[in-house]
Amino acid sequence: MAEGNAQPDGRAFAHWHQAIERSNQLLAERKPKLALQVTQRALRDFPHNTELLRRHAKTAERLVSNDPDHATRYADIALEHYSQAARAEPANASTAAGLARLLDRRGDRDRARAVLLPHLDGSPPDRDVAMAFAALAPRFGEIERAIALIERAIGQRETSQLRHVQARLLDRAGRYDQSFAAAERANELVGRHYDETGFREGALATTVDAISAATPRTAMLAAGTARRRSDLPVFIVGMGRSGTTLVEQIISGHPQAAGAGERRALLNAVTSIAEATGTGFPSGLCRWPVDALDRVHDRYVAELQALAPGAIRISDKLPQNFLRLGVIQRLLPGARIIHTQRNPLDVCLSAYYQDQKIPAMEPWDLYRAGLCYRDYERMMAHWRSVLDVQVLDVQYENLVARPEVEARRIIAFLELPWDERCLAVEKNTRVVDTSNYEAVRRPIHSDAVGRWRHYEQQLTPLMRALGGRARDGSAIP
Repeated sequence: MAEGNAQPDGRAFAHWHQAIERSNQLLAERKPKLALQVTQRALRDFPHNTELLRRHAKTAERLVSNDPDHATRYADIALEHYSQAARAEPANASTAAGLARLLDRRGDRDRARAVLLPHLDGSPPDRDVAMAFAALAPRFGEIERAIALIERAIGQRETSQLRHVQARLLDRAGRYDQSFAAAERANELVGRHYDETGFREGALATTVDAISAATPRTAMLAAGTARRRSDLPVFIVGMGRSGTTLVEQIISGHPQAAGAGERRALLNAVTSIAEATGTGFPSGLCRWPVDALDRVHDRYVAELQALAPGAIRISDKLPQNFLRLGVIQRLLPGARIIHTQRNPLDVCLSAYYQDQKIPAMEPWDLYRAGLCYRDYERMMAHWRSVLDVQVLDVQYENLVARPEVEARRIIAFLELPWDERCLAVEKNTRVVDTSNYEAVRRPIHSDAVGRWRHYEQQLTPLMRALGGRARDGSAIP
């Protein structure tokens, strides 16, 4: 049973341990909303139990990513319960790390650092404290201290996540050879995990082939679209690490717009249509009846509007929606699409350095990541040849070099009046689910442009996969 349709767990608990055990079971079953209900109910009987407070906060924090439509509410719950647990048990390092992460999400860096400072010299070092401090260290000029702390944590127990953090810190310190060695080790651990789970290489290529075969231009034009037409939705698509978050920060800074984050709603819409019509995606896309499209269109738009009732444009920045532009044309013909692009070497290198991986993009192997990038390009080239949707291309390098020019172009594409607040991305306090809060809370900058040049010698496999050319078709130096 899907979690959204599951019934609340109505059992009572004689002891708080039972609630934790039940929460563990539900989390293992990937039902965090029900797990949150369990700890919420248990806290009525054991309101001062720090284990329950901490578990409730951690589960809510997990839901910030799992349920972007309600990310702000879950972030509030997590912050409140981490704060209660910290007041009751200030010496607990895990609580301090959680509280610091939530404060970091909100942009309260000074307070987040103050929460962590008493826990930095713990022995053995707390892994969560080390990673939370690493996220804050660049702002406070404490990169070397963070590197030492992460290395101590790795000495206790090596994980791919710690190695990725180490790699990013060493990069910021300008120690590029050491940085790449740490990233290699991190991705070796990640690749080993996917090999053990039976991950199938080339999944993206197979998907792109299937979508392209199912959506020739003649069939897409003949298929028609939903009869409803709302200009509320704005989709931001592209490869991950290409600037989608920055574009959404610009849009959500406008008083008449809102950013909804990486929603799964379009995926859910595809599932709903497939179940109602008996024809799935991509094979049935051109055969979906208009009546079914109208019903799902209305539900989609109503749910989107409920997230920000006063907004007239709301963005969805799930990058992988580049696979579903044909769905957008048929289901949401009034939607606008912003396609972010960036030098492929910087895109793939950045993904290689992140611990949050999109498996289909195979970013733990540079050669395979380059092949996936070319599959993405094939997909976009296909859509350009068969669709008639509104698409604005935004080049990341141009955006950070001329932010006002490009931001004005984005806002004009949305048919909104210009507002200077769109440029003040560092003052945008909305909850953002990203692996790099530090970058999100900074003014627009160009520090990441051309980062690949520090690793030119190590990127030969990636360059070979990309065919020795940059995004604009020119040769890669």
